[in-house]
Amino acid sequence: MSPHQTAAMERAVAAMLKERGQRLAHVQQLQAAVEQELTALAGMVDVHARALATAAKLRYPQAQLLLQAHVPKRAAAVGGRLAPAQVAEIRRALAAGESGRALARLYNVSEMAISRIRAGKTYTG
Repeated sequence: MSPHQTAAMERAVAAMLKERGQRLAHVQQLQAAVEQELTALAGMVDVHARALATAAKLRYPQAQLLLQAHVPKRAAAVGGRLAPAQVAEIRRALAAGESGRALARLYNVSEMAISRIRAGKTYTG
């Protein structure tokens, strides 16, 4: 291989290494941005769980579970019915000692609806 070809090949390799380094730096910047965003979101979930717990008089861990399950506060049931996941969450909260009144407010249903779920008269599925 001639010295001219060797120099050209070295320049090509150097350019590829430089491009790879730039890509790596860009990926590291993106990774740092994603980590910052995830930290911010985790903080927001924690704040919202605490606010939900206070507003609905739920214990903090149960409120956090509700948020993690993507059950929105005061979620109106479609067609007047609760989703099976919502009923399961209500049953778990009742078993954990949460009040029917707080759960009724949380799910935008009557206290009687919660009482019937507790007694097994509705949503026996």
